[in-house]
Amino acid sequence: MNTNPLVIAAARLWATEAGPVIAAAAAVTAMFAVGLYLASSFGALGAELSTGVPSISLLRLIPVWLAEGGFALALWSRIRRSSDPAVELSAAEEVRRSLVLVAWLALHILAVLVTTAALGAIDTPWRDAATGASEVTSPGHVVTYVSAIPAYILAGGGAHAYARARLRRFAHLNFHHFMIVAVGPFVFLPVIDVQQLIHSFDPDAIDYLVAYWVVIAAWTTNTGWLVTKLFRHILARMPASPTA
Repeated sequence: MNTNPLVIAAARLWATEAGPVIAAAAAVTAMFAVGLYLASSFGALGAELSTGVPSISLLRLIPVWLAEGGFALALWSRIRRSSDPAVELSAAEEVRRSLVLVAWLALHILAVLVTTAALGAIDTPWRDAATGASEVTSPGHVVTYVSAIPAYILAGGGAHAYARARLRRFAHLNFHHFMIVAVGPFVFLPVIDVQQLIHSFDPDAIDYLVAYWVVIAAWTTNTGWLVTKLFRHILARMPASPTA
């Protein structure tokens, strides 16, 4: 067993800072790979991704959800166990931890952007869920259920858990921002077909569109505000360079 203090310190740094976020990034990559593999197994990709293909029972996805949920809970628990009771940190330590939090938020934002860009236009799981459907209607839904939703929940939950464990003051002051950033995509990523509602004067359609765009605006604004505050926090804590 290596007793070198530098090696021990590096191991602790990996376990509490870099390790979890790298594990989360690898897990998000694996989630999308599994989702695409299952989609290609259940039906053709490409042009048929959003058109008529055989339905897929959601029950067949339960083992994947259990594995993803178990990994997320284990990772969040690992982060929480690394909780630092200290509120006052040195400037260098706080900057380092803040940069790790930037990586967590970047992973979450990337998962959201990839999902909305690649899957938002072809997915209608909320409409299926609202009508009590027990089957998804296209392989495109598989990617959303297996990859997209678990990915942004894993990254968003990890960012919040890390902030509460390692940057307590910042997390406390920005708790509501973290909640909107983490929970917001759950509402607007699985999109009901908005194109069918744009020209409708049905009150339910209008209510949906209002709520849809309010949530999008809230998530976008809060994400930008949180990232801006985090970078301002980093700049404020960085030690001033010595004058010549």
